[in-house]
Amino acid sequence: MRHQQQPATGVDEGKVHAPGIVGKNPIAEQALAHPLRLYLAVAGFDRDQRQQAGIDGADDFARDGDAGFGDPLQEGDHWGVGIQDSKSVTTFVMPAKAGIQMLRFDFRLGPGVRRDDGRGCPALGYTLAMRWYTKFAYGLVWLTARLPMRVFRALGAGLGGLFWVTNSRKRRVVEANLALVRRDLDPGPRTKLARECVRQTGISLVEVFGIWTNPRRTLASVREVRGQALFDAALAAKKGLILCAPHLGSWEVANYWIGARTPFATFYTQPRYPQAEALLRRLRTGGASIQFPIDDSGVRRVFRHIRDGGVVSIMPDHVPRAGSVVAPFFGVPALTMTLLPRLAQRTGASVLMLFVERLSQGFRVHFREPPAALRDPDPLVACTAMSTAIEICVRDAFTQYQWNYKRFKARAGSGLNDDAYIATGVQT
Repeated sequence: MRHQQQPATGVDEGKVHAPGIVGKNPIAEQALAHPLRLYLAVAGFDRDQRQQAGIDGADDFARDGDAGFGDPLQEGDHWGVGIQDSKSVTTFVMPAKAGIQMLRFDFRLGPGVRRDDGRGCPALGYTLAMRWYTKFAYGLVWLTARLPMRVFRALGAGLGGLFWVTNSRKRRVVEANLALVRRDLDPGPRTKLARECVRQTGISLVEVFGIWTNPRRTLASVREVRGQALFDAALAAKKGLILCAPHLGSWEVANYWIGARTPFATFYTQPRYPQAEALLRRLRTGGASIQFPIDDSGVRRVFRHIRDGGVVSIMPDHVPRAGSVVAPFFGVPALTMTLLPRLAQRTGASVLMLFVERLSQGFRVHFREPPAALRDPDPLVACTAMSTAIEICVRDAFTQYQWNYKRFKARAGSGLNDDAYIATGVQT
């Protein structure tokens, strides 16, 4: 789950110049506001810097990238942007070196999103420009996504079967997890359940290629939305909304469904390779319009975002490296993040559980209210309530949960152990 959104941990905020400027808004197809046309004069870029994470307000502007670039902007270069009206933007740059290149970008601003950072400059985010081979990969994914969804599910089921017969690491992690959470089952039924979990894992991995770049078909595939009144009421309250979205079912569909209705934010882990980041951002166009860095600055910015009435989606079932307590999940002690309950308690925002169930044809979106104890000032009480809420959701689509993830992994000082995984030959 390297590239999934995760809770933030301890890096200080700092101003960073980025190597590429994001041009196309991730929610451009959602018609949330009037388009802006932005002209930027750019001079030089630093190749080693990938994302502008430290400028105030950078989290409030929808962004994604699709443009070619010239030389990298050297560290210490500066740029400015002035907004004339809702339909035009005048921009300028003060480069440290010669070689200015003029670029044009189209943006849309969603409702409730600030147009500037308080200093007359729009709050922008950055990603790398895609190189030719990254654009080629994107084109292949785009073409592949036009195949019928049943093709992806069939291929995914086949991949899951391959994971099973080869006794892959995924199978062994699933079996280790089920040995912990389904001790009520005899070995035969538990093995059968594990096999279906592995099959669903394969489907989850392949299905995204039919979801990415194809938001219209994806949204048309949503057959039912349960609890939508809860979601609509939370948006209307305008006091902020935290979506507690575990790794259950087709969470990429959830991103499209929410993104089609309101701008929303997620935490984001940068991939190891910059071009992989550029590709993933482009593939996920139409989902989260705001992405917070996984560091202290990201946490501060998400607080501001929620207090301004924004929506944020957090996947709460990672094993955090810091900021956690040990709380039961399916009766098994597990490291559990404190960030989400802490945000709910301190901001007073609404909190809803969210997952998308995979049906035989299409998808079903679920919204639910978590227990009131999720806001308890005692971290253990709050995290136990959150784990209980996740468990209730998982029971409705048990085999679609990401059981191939080592949810009960130990961390130094946690008092837990990895014996269950070691027993199946899984390295920890």
